[in-house]
Amino acid sequence: MTTVRYTPVHRLGDGSLAAIELRIGGRPGSAVEHATALRGAARTMRQHDALDRVKWDLARVAQQGVLPEGLFLLTLLDPSSVTELAPPDFATERRRQLVSVGVREVLENPGSVLRQVAAARAAGITLIVDGVGGDDGATVAVFLMEPDLVMTDPELLRRPVADVAAIAEVLSVYRETCPGTVAVIDGVDSPADRVTAMSMGGVLGVGSHYPAVVDPADLLDVPLRPLPQTAVQAPETGRGAFVAGESVYDLAAAGGHTRRMSRAFLESLTNHIEAQASTAGRSALVLGTFHTASDFTDEARVRWHGLADRTAFAGVYGVGTLQILDGNVRSAALTDGDPLADEWNVVVLGTHRAQLLSARPLDRGADGSGWGEPGDADVMLSVAQTVDRRVVARAARVILARF
Repeated sequence: MTTVRYTPVHRLGDGSLAAIELRIGGRPGSAVEHATALRGAARTMRQHDALDRVKWDLARVAQQGVLPEGLFLLTLLDPSSVTELAPPDFATERRRQLVSVGVREVLENPGSVLRQVAAARAAGITLIVDGVGGDDGATVAVFLMEPDLVMTDPELLRRPVADVAAIAEVLSVYRETCPGTVAVIDGVDSPADRVTAMSMGGVLGVGSHYPAVVDPADLLDVPLRPLPQTAVQAPETGRGAFVAGESVYDLAAAGGHTRRMSRAFLESLTNHIEAQASTAGRSALVLGTFHTASDFTDEARVRWHGLADRTAFAGVYGVGTLQILDGNVRSAALTDGDPLADEWNVVVLGTHRAQLLSARPLDRGADGSGWGEPGDADVMLSVAQTVDRRVVARAARVILARF
C-alpha cells in the first residue's frame, strides 16, 4: 500500500509557492511511511524503476491537469530510470523532472552513477542530491556530483544543533564553489524550523509547516513565484563534467603551476597529504595511485585501511589491481594503455579540504618507465598541485569512472 501526496515547496523568505513535489510514501505508521524511506527501500530491493514508473505516470497526469503553466512539478527519479522513461517525453517535459542521486549508489557504484548522471544532464535534466545530513556520504556526493539543487535529510532539523550547523557549513562551502545552487531544507515542521532553515542558508523549504495534500489544486491559493523553467545551471557551467579518458595531470597543470620533484620527495609529500586526509572526517573522499598491484604493499595496505576507516570513501587503482573491496578500501584496475596508468595522482575532496597532487615522468630513463624505484632521489618527475575545488572534483570523477 502506498500513499500519494503533493508536497508544496515554499520560498522560506516570503512563503510564496515555488514548486510542488510529488511524493509517494508507504503505509502510514510503517518504516517506509516517509517518501525518502520508501525510495531507499526500493533502491535496496532494486525496485526503484517500478516506483519511478508510477511517479512518472502520476506526474504526467498532474502536469496535464490543474497546474498553472510554468509551475514545476518536481519528480525525483533514479538516474538509471532516465533512459527507460525519457524518450520522447523528456524533449518537452524534462525541465520539470529531477534526477536524484542515491548516496549509497554513488559510493558503491560510482562509475555507473557518473555515466548515468552525465547522460541525464546531457538531456537537460536537473540534478539534485537529497538526504544531505542523513549520511556522511551525502556530503561527498554533493562536492563530487556538483548538483543544481541540494536537499537536506528530513530528520536533520530534529538533530542536535551542532549537526545542523555542520550541514550549514557544507551548504555555505558548496554555494561558494558552485554559485546559484538552490538549497532545499526538508523537515520544516514549524515556524521555528523555518527560521533555522533560513539561518542555514536554505532558499526553499518543505515539511508539515507547509502541509501536503491529495489534490494539487488545493495548493494554488497562495502567491506563486515559480522556479525558472530552465535547468538551474546551464551545461556550459561545467557542473559534473568529465571526460573518462582525459589526463588528471593535465587538469592539475592547467593553472600553469608545475615543478620538478624527486620521486623520494613525491613519496614524502604523498604521505603527508594522506595523513592530512585522515583527519578530514567522514565526509571526505580520498583516491590514490599504485602503478601496479605489487606497489600496494602491506605497509600501504595498512595505511589505506586506516584512511578508509576515517573517511567516507577511500579508493586505490593501478595496472593489475583487482576490482574488489579490501576491507573498506575500494580498488579499480587500469589497463596498460589507460592515460592514468602513467600518472601519480592523489585526490582529497571534502568539506574542509580539496587537494589534487599529480605527477608524470620527465623522461623514460634507463628502466623505460621514468618512475625509477621507491625512495629514488635521482629520478625527477613533473608535478602539479591544485586546491581548486572544481578541478579537484573533476579529477575525482575522471578517476572514479574506472570504479
